[in-house]
Amino acid sequence: MKNKLLKELTLLLFLCFGSSIIFAQTVKGTVSDALGPVPGANVLIKGTTTGTVTDFDGNFEISANQGDIIVVSYVGYLTQELPYTGQETINITLQQDAALLDEVVVVGYGKTVKKEDLTGAVSVVGVKDIEKSPLTNVDQALQGRASGVQITQSSGAPGAGFKIRVRGSNSITGNNSPLVVVDGLIDVDINSVNPSDIASISVLKDASSSAIYGNRAANGVIIITTKKGTIGKPIIEFGTYMSFSGPSDRVDLLSVSEFIDFANFLNVGQSGVELAEFNTQQKISDRIANSVDYQDAVFRSAAVAQNYQLSFRGGSENMNYFISGNYFDQEGVAINTNFKRYALRANVNSDLTEKLTLNTSINLTRQVGLNNDPGFGADLALGAIGFDKTTPIFDENGNYNRQTTVTSGVQTSVLTNPVFRANESNGTSTVNRVQANVSLNYNLLKNLDFNISGGINYANIAVATFTPPATDALNIVANQEAINNNNTQYAFRLNYNNTFNEKHNIEASAIYEERQSTSTNFNANGSGFFTGSTGFDNLGLADTQTIGSGTSERNLRSLIGRATYNFDSRYLVTASIRYDESSVFLKDQGGVFPSFALGWNINNEDFFESETISNLRLRGGWGQTGNELIGTSDALNLLRNNPWLPFGGNGGGYTAILPGTRLANPDLTWETTTQTNIGLDLGILNDRFSLSFEYYVKNTEDLLLTRLVPRFTGRVDQVVNAGEVENKGFDLTLFGRIIQNDNFNWEMSANISSNKNEVKSLIGGETEIFPGLVAGPNIPVPTIVRVGEPIGTFYGFVYDGVDQNTGEAIYADTDEPNNQAIIGDANPDFTYGINSNMSYKGFDLNIFIQGVSGNDVYNRGRALILGRDGRIPFGTSAELRNTWSASNTSGTLPSLLATNVQNESSEFIEDGSFLRLKNISLGYTLRDVNALNTIGAESLRLYVSAQNLFTITDYSGLDPEVNNGGQDDRLAGVDIGALPTPKTFTLGLNLKF
Repeated sequence: MKNKLLKELTLLLFLCFGSSIIFAQTVKGTVSDALGPVPGANVLIKGTTTGTVTDFDGNFEISANQGDIIVVSYVGYLTQELPYTGQETINITLQQDAALLDEVVVVGYGKTVKKEDLTGAVSVVGVKDIEKSPLTNVDQALQGRASGVQITQSSGAPGAGFKIRVRGSNSITGNNSPLVVVDGLIDVDINSVNPSDIASISVLKDASSSAIYGNRAANGVIIITTKKGTIGKPIIEFGTYMSFSGPSDRVDLLSVSEFIDFANFLNVGQSGVELAEFNTQQKISDRIANSVDYQDAVFRSAAVAQNYQLSFRGGSENMNYFISGNYFDQEGVAINTNFKRYALRANVNSDLTEKLTLNTSINLTRQVGLNNDPGFGADLALGAIGFDKTTPIFDENGNYNRQTTVTSGVQTSVLTNPVFRANESNGTSTVNRVQANVSLNYNLLKNLDFNISGGINYANIAVATFTPPATDALNIVANQEAINNNNTQYAFRLNYNNTFNEKHNIEASAIYEERQSTSTNFNANGSGFFTGSTGFDNLGLADTQTIGSGTSERNLRSLIGRATYNFDSRYLVTASIRYDESSVFLKDQGGVFPSFALGWNINNEDFFESETISNLRLRGGWGQTGNELIGTSDALNLLRNNPWLPFGGNGGGYTAILPGTRLANPDLTWETTTQTNIGLDLGILNDRFSLSFEYYVKNTEDLLLTRLVPRFTGRVDQVVNAGEVENKGFDLTLFGRIIQNDNFNWEMSANISSNKNEVKSLIGGETEIFPGLVAGPNIPVPTIVRVGEPIGTFYGFVYDGVDQNTGEAIYADTDEPNNQAIIGDANPDFTYGINSNMSYKGFDLNIFIQGVSGNDVYNRGRALILGRDGRIPFGTSAELRNTWSASNTSGTLPSLLATNVQNESSEFIEDGSFLRLKNISLGYTLRDVNALNTIGAESLRLYVSAQNLFTITDYSGLDPEVNNGGQDDRLAGVDIGALPTPKTFTLGLNLKF
């Protein structure tokens, strides 16, 4: 009886499960949309954990049984469920869902909205916009791709940062950089993010969208979302590329013989005799024979960079993960410069219970730089174009000629041999970062969630420099510095989301947040060594030693409320209010920043019927945001010491404690920006073509300004709230699917932005401030801050040509003091970008163009190589061929012997407009080939690309884009010499398993 029962049970189990084993089949297919293949779509057997993700060409492979339901889904498309009836191949065409289109727009604090429900001004850059270019940092992903965002590269040095401005500059002396949020972690260094890890970037541009971040949101907010895991089998991706870079341009210089002729002419005019080094034909011949092209000597023609990226992602219905590792090694275009980055990221999301979800993200990075400081690069660039060509790199004994060997003139060059400077300098920087964020979300009720999150952003920075002496060891300078920055944050968030009567949706959040930033630093400097062999490793050997240390702390406490109302996807309302308290202020620590926005989806109205217009939306918003980024002690009067206060007649003294030079200001409070934004969104032919237009006005009041105070106070300056700056302009974005069919697809996007900046008022009744700023090695820059003019205005002498009778410079008469006037504006009239993507079967082609129009650049490097600024006595520029002389009275440059030339003049203000082919990339994707099947790979993409292939510009310097002013917008458009943006050729592959 028992045996019979056992047989019957075995037969039953076989009928239930054995048939599934027997009849299970491998199903292949392709997921596509109207444009072509859809990579990354989820394919799942309903009710199971069996699933996969489509590859780059939309292909998938999955095991299924007859009767199974195959579910295919992708963000922005209708989910499709297909009964499996035994066929070997299934091709699915996804349809865009107007109710889900672009659902991944991130607007902060865990909230995402459908694009059609967006009321604020947000630019989005997706992974498809990023993956076609071999990016070295995130700034490049935004440059030219996000309207209203201007990104300027400070230097072509490896690992160099960028200056990012969202809709202009708000503050005159304060911080104008946007706030960067990565996976909920606030105030992250954007250069710490591996570009290959990015899923999307949202830029919150107007106050109604960014006000929820309160502090620093006045400068815009950049929200970066990194990649997450997917349901289905594990996916392994490996990518690598190797690139070769060289300078994108060269400066046209005099030939060696021309240089000698001009140098002799000038010295004869100054002293009556030729230079001793050039006074015989034999000496001249020897000099020519041993001359050096220092541009060739300093700049590499093929600097090598290599990048390796490995990632794993997968998961089930209850847990998913994304893990990636990256190694990047980049040689600079200048010799002996380098940058390396190591990165490891892990994102894990888990449903611990039906109600409790845990999300974790950790990012570990290490960045190591060698001689990649932009200031060091500027010195090398100037040396490459300004150092004496007739001086060989080495003398007859094989030692460096550290300085020019032409020393018999009235003046001598102060430049150092750039090859010696590059090879013998040792400037290292090491940055180790730990960034982690954890959040727990608990579903209290059906429509109510409670979220707890905490994060840490820690950076350990070590900088050491050794500067070799231009003459002897007594001039050696070395230093070391250690900095520890630790930012912590935690937040409690209550979220409510409910829909009534299928048409009324209300979502509300209440948030409490605290952030603390602490920084400690220690530095030691030494100068005057008896030997340079120890470098910076033994500062105790220096004749002069100094040490310093410091610490600072900043605390922020915030209460935040946000609510949205959506009626039938027709009428949209968003409102938020944020209260911030900052420890940098003494009395009035609190700031209140409200905002609201309205949206109207006209195309969803019953009266609106159009077969052509698929989307028509009006948006408008108003809000206020704040800025408190001054020094943590700027409101205080700190004590200082006077080490030797004379006492008595014996030469002795005491260390005295004195009041600081800054006058305290207990009434200091928030700088506030108020912005109004109006937007129009238009989609045509089911959004095959679309347009988005924004117009905004932004006013920043109570500027955090530093003013000079009367000497009788015993102080020098004071930080006050005064003045107003206005920015107004427009952003326009266009998109079109030009061609779409089975084999060939072509889509294009373009954006153009314009911003007008104006200083409306200053401190008290002042109408102008002469900052007296310098750049680089104490080189004065002709800038002014004046009411009615933009920040970044140049002020100096108005050059009006050459007196053809005397060769002296002519400067126009003005009605202003010292015969000076406004001579230029560093702010562009327009910034724009054009992006084109084409695909034909397995081929893909990307072309990206970026440009700037209407900005001026102060080319102080040109003054150097004309021999005008005193650092070199004899110019090297080929322009000197047009110098006025008795035999060339039509020359356009003043005589070499002119006595009235001015460097701070319009002669050195140039048009910095440019159009640059930023990237062109051609790829081919292989699939279903024996070699790939052998190793178990799904696809292989091979590609070649070129970056900065050509630049159209009238600028005479190495690069119109570079900027020596750093983050100070009063120094925008200043070029005192900087390494150019490199021209790069790349070979790469992406392999997916």
